[in-house]
Parts: sequence; structure tokens; C-alpha cells
Amino acid sequence: MKKKVLMGLVLLIAIGTSAVFAQSNSIYMIEATFLNIEGSINKGNLENWVKDLQREASSLTRASAKRDYVYFKIRDTKASRSAVINGLAGLLPGPWEIPADAGMVAMNWTTQAQVAYAVACAYGKKPSAASFQMDLVMLLAGEDMAKEAGREIKSLTAAQLAQAGTINFKNNFNGAEQKKLITKIAEKMYAKKSDVAIAYAADKVVGKLLGPASALKDAFFASMDIKSMARAAQVYYYKFPMFSGRFISGNYGVALEFSTNGTVKVLPRLESADKGFIGDIRSQQQLGTGRYVIDKGNITITFGTVSWEKSVWNAKRPTSDTWKYVTVEQDLSNKSVWSRFDGEEVLEFPAINTGNAFWERCN
Repeated sequence: MKKKVLMGLVLLIAIGTSAVFAQSNSIYMIEATFLNIEGSINKGNLENWVKDLQREASSLTRASAKRDYVYFKIRDTKASRSAVINGLAGLLPGPWEIPADAGMVAMNWTTQAQVAYAVACAYGKKPSAASFQMDLVMLLAGEDMAKEAGREIKSLTAAQLAQAGTINFKNNFNGAEQKKLITKIAEKMYAKKSDVAIAYAADKVVGKLLGPASALKDAFFASMDIKSMARAAQVYYYKFPMFSGRFISGNYGVALEFSTNGTVKVLPRLESADKGFIGDIRSQQQLGTGRYVIDKGNITITFGTVSWEKSVWNAKRPTSDTWKYVTVEQDLSNKSVWSRFDGEEVLEFPAINTGNAFWERCN
């Protein structure tokens, strides 16, 4: 009896040891995939593509419009098989160390890496090879996972944690700590991200393995999170500046005028046959003011009192069958509204009842 129990314990230990080894190998392969992607993409082609887009945008007058043009071209470009597959033969560790299902994830990450690198170049933040390896791990992990992993490596202040999702977050860790951070993120990817866990599953690591060329065959798919990665890379590499300019929305009866000192003026915008879509903006008769703050890729405006009769306008609100004046006071007065930046030329404030929520720069 004792012999059977002992044999059972030995078997359990052997199975457990095998499972731990297989899981460790899975995490190692995720790490290795992170680190090898950087060398798999053709950076020269991507840099030239960005330069071509910048030349196309050169006729635009505002620097912000030029940046937006290039960013949206990158974001809205569909992945092509030939662009993605470039360099993949050397992507993963060794010729026989990848589960077949991992090809899909590797392909996805490689596509996103190309998008992220192009966005970095578009905003003048071309990274070195070593820097881009770390950047890519941060971007693939996402802000929340990066924070969680960072806390497990070292104690971080609230201000340091607030940097997650931007290029500054990695600077809180020295070289050795960054290596630990990559491993920690690989562990969390394996534990929490279902597509990654399935692709790099421990049982597949001890099962049939294929070379990268075979594993990646037919792994290409159209929806590769290009837009979400473009957005994440934009926020990561680019600190949106305080800005100046007027923004209008559809036939909504005011314009918002931003200044680099963080103030916003609410200006009457009147229907005008002569001035067309922009309307007649009365810069000397503001209806109220507010202040705005920018946090990463988001902007929040807090308005004070906004009123037609109690303002410099000093009259009842205009009337129109086609333009919206009725809701201006209730939409804006003593309210806070939020928008994210997609680009710098268009804002989106869903809480303002304009009919389409989008505000376009008009000067």
C-alpha cells in the first residue's frame, strides 16, 4: 500500500513538474516573440512611407493638420499580407519552437508593431531598436496590465503610475527591472489574455511544434487591431499640447475658442448666408468661458456660467428653424464635458447636444 502511495506521489510530482516546465516554456516563447518582433519589421520602408505621407501633407497650412493627415493615413491603412509577412522567418526563437496556433498572435503583433513604429515616426519620436522593444511590450500589454506588472516589480508613486500608457512609464525602471517587467507582462499575458493563452498553451508546447514558416502559413487575417494600436501609439509617443483655435459643430449656435493658457471662450455663432458653413462668429460677444485640461489623449472642459442674456451678448438667444440655439445654455452652463483626441483638428463631445458630437477646427 505504502509503495502504491509513494508511486502515486512520484507520478503527481512528475506531472506537476512537467506542467510547470511547459508553462515556463510558454512564457519564455511569449517573451521571445515580444523581443524578436522588433527585428522582423522593415523599419526603412516604414520610415520612407511616413516621409511620403508628410510630403503629401505639405500643402496644409497648420502643423496640427499635417500631423493629423499622416496619422489618419497610417491608422486607416488596411494590413496587406506582403507588408506583414516581411521578415517573419526570423521572428520566433529557433526553427522548431512555436505552436502552430501562435502564428496568428505573432502575425497580429507584427502588424501592430509596424503601425506603432510608423506612428512614432509620424510624431518625430523614431525609437532606437532597444527602445522600441520595450515600447512594443508596453503597447501590447496596455495601460492597466503595465501598471499591474510595474507594481509587482517595485513600489511606484501615484504620479509614476499615472504615466502608464505613455513613453515615460518605462523610465521608472532601470535596465534589469525592465527585463523583469517584460517577463512579468509575458506571465500576465499567458494568465489573462485568452487568445495568447490558447496560442501558447502549455499542452501545445509539449505537443506538435512547427517552424515559423509553417506556423504562419495562412495565419493572416484582416482585422488586426490596427486602429486601436494606432490610437495607443499616438497617446504613447505624443504629448498633446495646449493649443489655440476655434472649433464648430454642425449647425450648433456657438463656437469654442481655445487658448494655449488653458481657457475656452464660448462665442455666438449665427446663421449666415454670406459666411456659409462656418457662420458668423461674434468674437467680441462671448457668452461665457471655461477652462480645459489635457490628460494623455483626452481633454476635459469645465464651463462657468454660459448665458445669452447675462453675458456680453446681452440679449435673448437667436431663433432659427435650422440652427440650434435653444440648448446651448443647458448643454454648457456650469458643466464639464469630455472628449478624446483622435487627431488635433477634430474633437468629439458626446455630452453636448449638437446633433453629431464632432467639433472641427475652422481657423
